[in-house]
Amino acid sequence: MLAPAFICRVITLDNVDESMILNDFLNFVGESERNLLRAALDNFESIAATDMDDLTDKFEDHKARRIPSGDNFRKTLIEIAEKELIQEPTYVIDIWHPYFEMFTPSFVDELLKSYTPASRKVVSLLSFPDEMSPPQRDVASYMKKFLKELDGTLIAKFLRFITGADIICTSEIKVEFNSETGFSSRPIAHTCASLLELPTDYTSYPDFRSQFLEVLNSKVWVMDII
Repeated sequence: MLAPAFICRVITLDNVDESMILNDFLNFVGESERNLLRAALDNFESIAATDMDDLTDKFEDHKARRIPSGDNFRKTLIEIAEKELIQEPTYVIDIWHPYFEMFTPSFVDELLKSYTPASRKVVSLLSFPDEMSPPQRDVASYMKKFLKELDGTLIAKFLRFITGADIICTSEIKVEFNSETGFSSRPIAHTCASLLELPTDYTSYPDFRSQFLEVLNSKVWVMDII
């Protein structure tokens, strides 16, 4: 997904708000790096020595020739973000500008909001079989309840698990049921078809919730490319 700061620059060629650039950059990097950078922004002095080494390495990766400190961290991170999101793609920005200058930043903001995941939006995408058995209806109810409880980070993980993208990029998430039990009983995602397979052997909502959270927080997801 294109960063809002990049799109605003394409449209106006004006300077983009620093807070937008910084926020977009934090969304651009990986989760572990994002958590570390946010912790340093919130309270730099609380960063452990091992994490400080990681911060120094990340500054070097982005060719920032400063040792991170409480005095320079935010300013340097904004400079890194601007280099990555605005300066390096300047050539693309200049080429795209004539085709996008008729739009307004507010239009882009509304467009981006339509792709931004939210619990109720994602629930509305779910498509269940027309006819379901009582156990299947229970699991369908669990699925809806589970999604409504998720925060933005986990909703994005759910979409990435089902579709391969952490934004809304499909008009439907089809849900089917299988009869797997035991160790084979788990949610299975078919990303190419935005299809989710669910077992029906859950004994309760807490059982369903516990397993699905384990799936979303796992570093290895069960997927099928078909």
